[in-house]
Amino acid sequence: MVLALLIKEYNLHFNQNWDIRLLHIDHGFSQSDINGLKNFAVEIGFPLKTIKTNIARSVARAKDKCWRCSWKRRKLLLENAEKYNIFNIALGHHQNDVVEALLLKMFFNSDISTLVPKQSVIHGRFYFIRPLYSFTRERIEKIGQAYNITAIIKQCPYRQDSKRTMVRDLLEQLGQYNPQVVSSIFKSLGNIKTSYLP
Repeated sequence: MVLALLIKEYNLHFNQNWDIRLLHIDHGFSQSDINGLKNFAVEIGFPLKTIKTNIARSVARAKDKCWRCSWKRRKLLLENAEKYNIFNIALGHHQNDVVEALLLKMFFNSDISTLVPKQSVIHGRFYFIRPLYSFTRERIEKIGQAYNITAIIKQCPYRQDSKRTMVRDLLEQLGQYNPQVVSSIFKSLGNIKTSYLP
C-alpha cells in the first residue's frame, strides 16, 4: 500500500498520466482481512482486483514450497498485466529483501546475485520494477504509520520453515551488534573490490 501511495504521488507530481491498477493475490492459505486494502484502493482512486487461487493446495506436497508459490504468483501477475496491456509491474521489494536474497543465493546456491531495480521478463516483453529498492523495511513501516496504513498480516503456514525466515532471523541477530548491518551489506553491492576476489 505504501508502494501504491508513493507511485500515486510521483504520478501526480510529475504529470505521468500512468494507468495504475492494484492486484491482490489470495493464496488460499487462510482468510486474510483485506477490507483495509479495499478501502485504501477506493481512497486513492486505483482499481483493485482480487484473485482467489488454489496455490495453498498446489504447494502443500511440494518440496520447494516457497519457489513454487512465488512462481505461481509471478505467472498470475504476468497474465493479468497482459490482459490490461500493462508492461511494467511494480513489486514492493525493499532493501531488506535485496540483502536477504543475496545471502540466500550465497548460502544455498553458491552464487553472488540478488534482486535488481528493473528486471526484464520474457525477453523484455515485461519488466518487474522495484521502486522501493533502496528503502529499508523500517522506513516503509514509518511511512505506513504516518498515513495510518494497516498492514495485512500474511498467513503462510510454512513461514517458520523457510530459508528466508532463517536468514531474516540471522540478520536480526547481527543487528544487535551492528544496527546498520542490512544497509551495510546493501551498500557493499556498490563497493565490490574485484582485485580482492578470486
